[in-house]
Amino acid sequence: MRITVSDVLGWLAAGMSYQEIVDDFPELTEEDIRACLEYAADRERRLGMGEEPVDDAWRKLRRERRNVAATVDR
Repeated sequence: MRITVSDVLGWLAAGMSYQEIVDDFPELTEEDIRACLEYAADRERRLGMGEEPVDDAWRKLRRERRNVAATVDR
């Protein structure tokens, strides 16, 4: 199942806690949720400044998740 940043932001906006989200979607961690917030904040800041968004936070999260998956596969 693909979970988007928009999904996570929507759940938070609806009043779900980090723990409720993690309980419903155990493939997510609190760190993942914070990365979504970091991504959204960076994107908003860059768009407000007229810059193209750079997905550094999201790239970092994807890189970390690949590293975890590689470790688990060993």
